Amino acid sequence: MAEKLKIAVILLNWNGLTDTLECLESISKSKTSQIELLVYIVDNASGNQELSKIKAKFPDYHYIQNKKNLGYSGGNNVGINQAIQDGADYVCLLNNDTTVKADTFEKLALGAVENKFDLSSPKIYFYPGREFHKSDYTKSERGKVIWYAGGRNDWANVIPHHRGVNEVDHGQWEKPENIEFASGCCLLIHKKVVVKIGGLDDTYKAYFEDNDYCMKAKKQGFSIGYVPQSKMWHKNASSTGGSGSKQQRDLVDRSRFIFAMRYASLRAKLAIIRNRIKI
Repeated sequence: MAEKLKIAVILLNWNGLTDTLECLESISKSKTSQIELLVYIVDNASGNQELSKIKAKFPDYHYIQNKKNLGYSGGNNVGINQAIQDGADYVCLLNNDTTVKADTFEKLALGAVENKFDLSSPKIYFYPGREFHKSDYTKSERGKVIWYAGGRNDWANVIPHHRGVNEVDHGQWEKPENIEFASGCCLLIHKKVVVKIGGLDDTYKAYFEDNDYCMKAKKQGFSIGYVPQSKMWHKNASSTGGSGSKQQRDLVDRSRFIFAMRYASLRAKLAIIRNRIKI
């Protein structure tokens, strides 16, 4: 009998105790008949003894305490490096403001293997009540509103787009397929990708680091895919003041500028520079 795939979930916490506990509670119910699941909680120097409180409730997971806040990329990289050292076949970056189904990781890993995806993301719904346009949906539709069903870039404006966003799921995005970028909200990465290109670029404080990583992976010939049979929910921007907050907008603008300077056409770069000067 072949050995089970070893999947290491990396969960970054920074003063997000309530969200992290809810996320871990959902992970604790994970189905693992065909995979071995390791969970790493990396704490970015949170206050109020948060890591101790998390550990008290979930003592069997792996814990890493950073002495200072290393940011999204830096914090995740600590977890990635430890998981690879521990023999993980895949690492799965998971936002702490999410909840997962019992079969989320198993279906994501098996889908990645079956479709030969080196990096992949599941279908991601808005957490019920956290939709962009709450009043547009009935009570029965909440929890079925799509946040991400694959990603593509609008290179003329250097804006990443989520397919299916705001749509109620009626099975319209049920085909596993190659995509332009996977989402860092839940990003499964084969160990060979990490060995080849390393971890996330910590030049980005937040946002676009997943897209940047996918760009680097594609340049090295790795495939990026969408696995809709794997499903989960996202509260969206909980760690940056909520969707549309000034903190989120500032972080997105900064990271978009960095990303554009690296990958966009000259025309798009000039437009973004002009817009940034006006700001």
